[in-house]
Amino acid sequence: MPVKKKDILIIGHAGASAIAPANTLKAFQKAIELKADYVEFDIHKTRDGEIVIIHDSDTMQTTGVSGLIKNMTLKEIQRLDAGEGEKVPTLHQLINLATNKIRLQIEIKATELLDKLIKILS
Repeated sequence: MPVKKKDILIIGHAGASAIAPANTLKAFQKAIELKADYVEFDIHKTRDGEIVIIHDSDTMQTTGVSGLIKNMTLKEIQRLDAGEGEKVPTLHQLINLATNKIRLQIEIKATELLDKLIKILS
């Protein structure tokens, strides 16, 4: 049976991470421009209860500065460079960028954030 265009979904892993720093607003914007159907990303919860988009629980791989997301505030995390001057985005920032443009595939990487996630998505 032939494959139809509708049968194939394009999912930007961490946004368009091959051409922009992974899990940044720049990578998500590029995925939108490239007409991906979804962006896939990981979420963690900060010490002050904000949901941020970053792959690992430690900021080291993304920013070159070691620190556990769960022990840092949003303000502390957003001082870090996630590549090319980009910051670690919040889920709210991505939702604002993505609404009516691209779908979201969320991977929950931390505990105790499901209730807040449900509230945000509702």
